[in-house]
Parts: sequence; C-alpha cells; structure tokens
Amino acid sequence: MKIHLSGDINSPNSISSRCRALFKHNKDLHEFKITNIKHDPVCIQVETELLGSVKEACESKMEKPDICINMKPPEFWTLHEGAKNIGWISWGKGSSIPKEWASKCSMMDKIIVTSEEDYASVVRGKVECDVAIINEPVDTSLFGKISGEANIANVTVKENGIKIEDKKPSILIQGKQSDSTSMIETLEVICSQYSENDLTVVLRTYKNAMNLADDPAIIQMISQIRQRANSNNGPKIVLLSNPLADEELACIYNVCSATINISRISGINQTVIQSALCGTVPITHTHNVSSNDIGDYTQIYDHTMIPVFDGNSSSDSWWASPNQLSLKDSIDYAINKNISEQSKIEIKKAHDPEMILEEIIS
Repeated sequence: MKIHLSGDINSPNSISSRCRALFKHNKDLHEFKITNIKHDPVCIQVETELLGSVKEACESKMEKPDICINMKPPEFWTLHEGAKNIGWISWGKGSSIPKEWASKCSMMDKIIVTSEEDYASVVRGKVECDVAIINEPVDTSLFGKISGEANIANVTVKENGIKIEDKKPSILIQGKQSDSTSMIETLEVICSQYSENDLTVVLRTYKNAMNLADDPAIIQMISQIRQRANSNNGPKIVLLSNPLADEELACIYNVCSATINISRISGINQTVIQSALCGTVPITHTHNVSSNDIGDYTQIYDHTMIPVFDGNSSSDSWWASPNQLSLKDSIDYAINKNISEQSKIEIKKAHDPEMILEEIIS
C-alpha cells in the first residue's frame, strides 16, 4: 500500500517519534512518502542502516497515495484526491477544538486521537467523520536496555549515554522550553526537598526547532529556582540541550532511576511509554489519560487543575499542577521501584507500531 506520512521525522518531539516508529516498523510492508524532514546533516539522527530508506522516502514523488496520514496541526494538513485522508489530532485541552480545525477535520475520511479527552474535544466540535482512539506507536525494538554501542548517523552512542557521579539516583526531566512553567514547578520541589548527595537531575530541554547550544534563559531559570529554594547544597543539574537521537535517549533512560513527565496537558505520552520500556519508572498524573494506559509501571502523583488562558477563547485549557508533597513521595518511591518484565511485554503489545498502523488505515 502507498502511504504518505505528512509530519516531521527528525525533530525532538512526539510527532517525529510517531513518524519514525510507524516508518521503521512498516517500511518492508508498505511504500512510504515522508514530508518535512530537516535536510541539515547535523539533524539527521536515525539509525545508520535506516538512513538510506528515510532519504528515499523523503525524496519520493508519490503522486497517488492510497493513504495520507496527517500528523501536523490541521492548518498544515495535506488532502489527496482519491486517497483515504486521515488526520491526527493532539489537542490536549478540555474545550472543543476550534471551528477552523473542526472544518478541516470534517474534510477527512477519518480522525484519530490518542486520548479520551481529545476524542471528546473532537466530538464536541461536531466533526462529521469517523473518530477513533488509538495508542501511541512507540519504537518497541529500540526503547529497552541498550548494551555496547549503537551506530547511528553522525553519532556513536555508547553504553549508558551519560555519566552519573557516584551512582546516585538520577531523575530525568525533559520537555520543550515553552513548558518552562512546568519545569519550574518540578525543579522547585526537587531543589527544595533534596540535597546534592540525594540525587542528580538530568534536564533535557529543547526549543521547538533544533538548537545546538545551552539557552542562557534556561541557565538563568535554574539559578533563580536555586535562589528561591535556598538550594545551596541542592542536587546537581546536568543540562542537555543538544538534539538527541532515539538511541541516545534510550541510553539516558537506561542510566536514570526515574523520569518526570512535565507535560501538564497529557498524563500519558511518548516520554512515559519510552521510559517504561527501558525499565525507568515514569512519574506522571492522570489528566487527559485513557483508562487502558494506566499500568502498575507508572507512579502517579496527586494534582489539581488550574485554568490557563492564552488569549484565545476557543483554546482555554486546564493544566495539571502537582501537589508538591505528593510529587516528592512519588520520586522517593519511584527511585526504588522496578518495572516487571510482564509489564514491559504488555506495553510493547499495546504500542506495537505495526499493529497500530493497521488499526489506523483500516
């Protein structure tokens, strides 16, 4: 089958993770056309043996695809005449989707979402086409224990990825720099409640576009948090701002004790699933979560919902703000918790890219 994947394949975000997983696990079963790859060589961060296939798919002149899967926001959707056009919505807000989005959705043959709240938002928008909930597709062959070296384009990934001094427990926090409010909430708890001898923090933060240097604003933010928390002997914070290949990210998961999902919109996302597959306990909340995604591998903290208004009445949102005591308790528990092999098997089955693609295009 000829499939057009319309969405980034090489950015450090969930759209790219989905695109990479669907392509990698189905490239021998279908013919693919991929758009929106970044051609800068420093940004090519896929497995070396996969690089040729990715370039070929990106350069493809596929004129009559059977399926077009649009992963970007609706304003960037491509509509192919004669094809089955599918739109992927990641709204993550309690209100209905904007009218202009609803109009775009109604032009599709099918809309897919990955959460019950997104499903409800699409339904409230009175979209006139089929809507289905699916699980996040994850590269289940990659996220797990990596041993030795993994060769990818432009990078040699070594076992354990980064050095954590003295084998102290380490907590991974990662997200876009636009989520700075969420970072601040989380870092303030850690800096005020833990010392340098308790744990190490790995802060992976990036802009929406690729960046290759530490952002002074992030460094200043960390300094201000330390001052407010009187954190003279607070945990060491290892700042990672360069783009990472999935293999490098998997190595970081492997060496960390737990990871905190700083997204206040989605409780279960790529961060949570990838982390769990690597045996690293994810700490998150239950906002915008499909009931079948909550497993015993996840450490849940209590939260309250706070309103966020960005100036657009159609996009009012609610954020899950963590209860500080509950978040600390979750961290203490997670760094001593193990994820069972049975849980990993169940996660792989639920997020298998081959099965999920068949569900999308059926």
